[in-house]
Amino acid sequence: MAIQMGRHYVELPRAVLSGNSAIGEVATVCKQVGLGSGNALVVTGPETRKIAGDKVADCLRESGFGVSVEIAGDNSVALAERLAAGKFDFVVGVGGGKAIDIAKLAGFRKGVPFVSVPTAPSHDGIASERVSLKGENGKESIKARPPIAVVADIS
Repeated sequence: MAIQMGRHYVELPRAVLSGNSAIGEVATVCKQVGLGSGNALVVTGPETRKIAGDKVADCLRESGFGVSVEIAGDNSVALAERLAAGKFDFVVGVGGGKAIDIAKLAGFRKGVPFVSVPTAPSHDGIASERVSLKGENGKESIKARPPIAVVADIS
């Protein structure tokens, strides 16, 4: 697609679901945006895993998806690139900035869709195309792709 000078192209999520207990609908939303089968990589933080990450993984498993879970231990480009080398068909970021950004970059580098399941609404990376991670030269702002879907459980 050619974009004329002076114009901006904005890519948006195909689906956004928010509300109480929305986290239980993650698998349904994934299927609605065309991720009907395959393996999911769920990226979450150690504390967020207890609050929401395990619920997302269980929801996906119960709907027939293969699931692997990775903990976002450090906020780095290197971790995202290591994860991108894994075997998965889409990635789900569950948590705040660190988990969302690592999942987003891993999906972008692998060329697969990313689903955002935020637990901290103050983080602007919930639906943006940018990630902010530690690289070799300190903090980097890197262009990726926005999520194919956002599932925001307000409870």
